[in-house]
Amino acid sequence: MHPALRRLITAAAVTALPVLGLAVPAAAHDEDATLHWENYEKITLTKNVGEPIDLAVLPDNRVLHTARSGEVRLTDPKTGVTKVVNTIPVYQNSEMGLQTVTLDPGFAENHWVYLYYSPKLNTPAGSAPTRCPRARTTRTGSSGRATTSCRGSSGPASRWT
Repeated sequence: MHPALRRLITAAAVTALPVLGLAVPAAAHDEDATLHWENYEKITLTKNVGEPIDLAVLPDNRVLHTARSGEVRLTDPKTGVTKVVNTIPVYQNSEMGLQTVTLDPGFAENHWVYLYYSPKLNTPAGSAPTRCPRARTTRTGSSGRATTSCRGSSGPASRWT
């Protein structure tokens, strides 16, 4: 096939696909999409777990849950027993730490669990400023953009816009 003809056919196909996609009828939706809270029950799963962040329900109804400080706990609602099954070394500052727990789509076969967390680094304690005792705000340009810097600090953590 001639290269010019091949480019023309490719361009026509790329143009036609989005247009044909618009011609597909929209799927029907339930008329009553209201959330009915009376169908739910609020229960206390366990207590004294630090700062709980996320949970994942296993196929056998046990619950994995995370705490910002790095603990992964497993609660068995049948027995009421909660135990720490792993502790991840995490960097904690502000909202950083252990966050999300998610089961792999093939968890029933492979038993994989994914965790999202801030890894523990060689960051010295106190390197991220928690307060700014003296600050200077500078406006730049006609947009009025302001940059505030803490005096006595340096680096990107000490400035914000």
